[in-house]
Amino acid sequence: MTGPRELWTGIRDRARVLRSIDRWLLGALIVGLAARIGWQLYVDAQPTSDALVYFDHAERLANGLGYVFDGRPTAYIPVGYPATLAAFFEVFGVHVWVGKLVNILAFIAIVSLTYLIGRELYGRPAARIAAWIMALLPSQVFVSTLLFSEPLFTAIQLAAVYLLLLGFRRAPDASVARPGTAVSAATALFLLPELDKARLIAGACLVVLLGLAVYGWRRDRVLLLWGAAGVVTGYALLVRPAGLTIVLAALVATYILARRMAPWHPGDAQSLPGPRVSRSPVLKYGGVYLLGAALLVLPWLARNQAEIGIGANISTNGGLNVLVGNHDGATGCFSFDDEDRFLFLIADEVERDRKALEESLEFTQEDPLQALSLLPLKFNCTWREDAISVYWNSFDQEDTPGRIPRAMFSFASNWAYYGLLFLAFLGIPAWWLRKPGHLLLPLLVGFTAIYYTLVLGDPRYHEPLLPFFAIWAACGILFVPRWLRSARERPADE
Repeated sequence: MTGPRELWTGIRDRARVLRSIDRWLLGALIVGLAARIGWQLYVDAQPTSDALVYFDHAERLANGLGYVFDGRPTAYIPVGYPATLAAFFEVFGVHVWVGKLVNILAFIAIVSLTYLIGRELYGRPAARIAAWIMALLPSQVFVSTLLFSEPLFTAIQLAAVYLLLLGFRRAPDASVARPGTAVSAATALFLLPELDKARLIAGACLVVLLGLAVYGWRRDRVLLLWGAAGVVTGYALLVRPAGLTIVLAALVATYILARRMAPWHPGDAQSLPGPRVSRSPVLKYGGVYLLGAALLVLPWLARNQAEIGIGANISTNGGLNVLVGNHDGATGCFSFDDEDRFLFLIADEVERDRKALEESLEFTQEDPLQALSLLPLKFNCTWREDAISVYWNSFDQEDTPGRIPRAMFSFASNWAYYGLLFLAFLGIPAWWLRKPGHLLLPLLVGFTAIYYTLVLGDPRYHEPLLPFFAIWAACGILFVPRWLRSARERPADE
C-alpha cells in the first residue's frame, strides 16, 4: 500500500513537473484550444470529398471489414490517417466529433512541438512567439473542423524533426557502440518479404524494433532517438507519401554532419581547424533511422503486394495526382481533363494508376515546354493563399457561415499568412546557420516545395510547413528591435 509520505512525494513531483512547463506555452495552448472549440461550436462541418473518403475507410476498419472499397482490398488512399481515425473510433464510437477530437489533439502536439523545436534551435524567446503564432494563426483554427490528414501529418512531421534535432545535437558526443545487432536486424529484412502473411511480417518487424530498443537502451541511448525518428517518419509516410521529403532532408543533413566529422588530415589544418572525429557513429545512426522507417512501412507494403499486387507502392493514387497536375490544359491546381475520364472505367486501381502515370509522361514528352510552364503555376497554387480551410468549411455543407463572414474569415487567413511569410523573410539570417540541425528545416521546406511543384499544387499542401515559418517569423520579430537599435546608433558612431 502507498503510505501518506509516498503519496505526498508523488504529488510534489507532479507539481514540480507542472511548474517546469513554460507559462507562455501553457497560455498559447489554452487560448488556442478555446479558439478551436469555439470554431467547432460555430461551424458544424461534415465530411465531404476527401474527408468523406477518409471517414468511410476509417469506419470500415473500425467495423472489422478491413481496408476495402466496394468489398475489395484497396490502397487508393494512404492508410495512415484512416487507421488513426479507426483507432479512436474503436474507443469513442464512429462519430464525426471523434475526428475533430483528433484535430484538437494534433493541435496540442503541433503547438508544443513548435515550441520545442524553436527552443532547440533559437532559444526560449523565439519558441514562445512561435507557439503563440501557431495557436492563433486563423487557418490553423479553421482547419480544426475538417477531417483532412494535414493536422495529423503536421504533428507527426514535427515529432520526427524534433527527434532528429535531438539526434543531431547528441550524435557527436555519443559513445561508439558495436553495430552488430543493427546489422543483423537489417539482414533479417531480406528474409521477411518471402513470408506470405503481412501480419507475420508486421510481427517480425515489431520484434526487430523491440530488439533495437533494448540494444539502444543498454549500449547507446542516442540510438533510440534516431530509431524513434525513423519510426515516426514511417508513420508520416503511411499518412502521406510526401513524408519522403522528411527522409531526404534527414539524409542530406546527416551527410553534412558526417562530412564535418570526417577523420582529421594534416592538410586540413587551415581549411578545417580543430579536432575531427570519426564519422562512423553518424552513419550508423542514419542507417538506424532508415531501418526504423522501413520496419514500420514494410508490413503495409507486404499487404499491398499480397492483396493488390502493387509492389513497393504505399498507395495507388499517385499516378492520378501526377496526371491531374500534368496534362494538356492543366492549371497548376486541381483540374481534370475530360478526355481522361475513361480512366475511372478501369476497375483495377493498379492498372488505372499505371495508365494515368503513362498519360502524364506522354504529355511531358510530347509537349515539354507546356510541362515546364506548369511548374510556376503549381508552385503558385500551393503558396498563393491560406484560406482553403474556409472554403472547405463551406463546400457542400448544409450549415455554413454567411457570405460576409466567409469573406472576413478568408481575409483574416490570407493576411495573417502573408504577414507570417514577411516576418519569416525578416528571419532569413536564422535560416542560413550551417549546423545540420538548423539546415534540416529549410531542406524540408525546399524538398516539399519541389515535390508538389512537380506533382500537383494545392494550398493545403503548405500547411505542414507553417510551424517552420512560425519559428522563422519569431526570429524575424526578435531581429527587428536589434536592427532598429543598430540603425539609431549608427549616426552617433559616425
